[in-house]
Amino acid sequence: MIKKAPPPISTGDPDSFAYRTIYLRKPLIINQVIENNTLKDTEIRNLINFKNDIRRGVITDPFTSGNPQGDCPETSPLLDRGEINTWKTEIKKYSGKSWFEIPWYFAEAYFYLRLLITYGYYSPKSHNYMKDPFEPLKKKELHAETGVIDILKGILDIVGDMENSNEHSSGKTNRGEILKTLILFSLWGNRIDLSNYHIAQKSKGDTLIPQSNNIIIDNSEELLQKFMNADRIDFILDNTGQELVCDLALIRYLFNLNRDKRYFQIVLHVKKAPFFISDTMKKDIDTVLRAFAEPTQERIRNFGEFFSELLDSGKLKIMEHYFWNGPLHFPDMPDDIHRSLKLSGLTVIKGDANYRRLLSDRKWKVWESMKEITDYFPASFAVLRTMKSEIAVDIKREQAKSLFNEDRDWMVNGKRGIIQLIEK
Repeated sequence: MIKKAPPPISTGDPDSFAYRTIYLRKPLIINQVIENNTLKDTEIRNLINFKNDIRRGVITDPFTSGNPQGDCPETSPLLDRGEINTWKTEIKKYSGKSWFEIPWYFAEAYFYLRLLITYGYYSPKSHNYMKDPFEPLKKKELHAETGVIDILKGILDIVGDMENSNEHSSGKTNRGEILKTLILFSLWGNRIDLSNYHIAQKSKGDTLIPQSNNIIIDNSEELLQKFMNADRIDFILDNTGQELVCDLALIRYLFNLNRDKRYFQIVLHVKKAPFFISDTMKKDIDTVLRAFAEPTQERIRNFGEFFSELLDSGKLKIMEHYFWNGPLHFPDMPDDIHRSLKLSGLTVIKGDANYRRLLSDRKWKVWESMKEITDYFPASFAVLRTMKSEIAVDIKREQAKSLFNEDRDWMVNGKRGIIQLIEK
């Protein structure tokens, strides 16, 4: 990391976006869990107590204090010893502090840990053991009017029209043009983030609409070449639902482009536990692929079968790890993840929270260098991110000033995106 790093973005400023996400949005998420799940009275009271604790309480070690189910989270079969030790080390740094005087990302990650423990996700004694508290919201998104089937139909229609148009006009398909279109779908699909409900609702129906003028860093041309030349590509996924479908459409096309290679593999990195409401777990990929098996349209079923065959063959691999839903930033990634990503020809980093962790969620000046800050990263990487937090780099002073004059909320309202490639 370059020179002296600036301080982390904190929850301590009452006028900041970070403060508002903890003070306003996190209690609303607890309300959603209560409203959308069948819970016992005692479970509802425990969640309400947790909600009140956010505004009035302090950071405590839930592994020491136990959980409402009466057992100790440290004994949960779902938690690795490394995961527990990581959490305990980080929690100790902020123990006794208010929720509003700690680093923002830690506050968010800690919120989801506490929520899962309070809900009973980690307790074999609870009827909520291993039950995703956000599953009802994910299912609603899955089957909504603009859900995964409709989004996939739209993508297949657009790609099919482009292939037909190119074949009629030039006798060959413009692979680069199609690939760039699918990159844009993957980018704008990142708006549908259920942890940011306001942006997700406003953005429904916009995912497949061209919006190139809202991309403030655009390395898509360079990314095309990298996609075509890499023998292994890793995706650090973000949201399930619409965004995952857009990612899968891009991944399918990458496999088609590279089908003549002796070796080509794509690795998907996913969360081990529910996180940020709609972040992708392995089970969410399974759910989406099962949804593709139901429609009468053969092309939808074929799309799902394509991925089932890839998973069976090992050409597509899903790797879950507690790091992705943990409290650490990317410079502190565990050795096993570092070794794995070092083998990648390109790592695609999806979404806003991953972008924040890439930069250690610090108060960088917008004109500072991404390449210098991320010199620790083990491979070439690309960022596909719609902007939903007050952090960005590699933006010229004049461009940033113009954006602030045009829209004071340009960093947080999800209207703008980044496609950035950093070569190693």
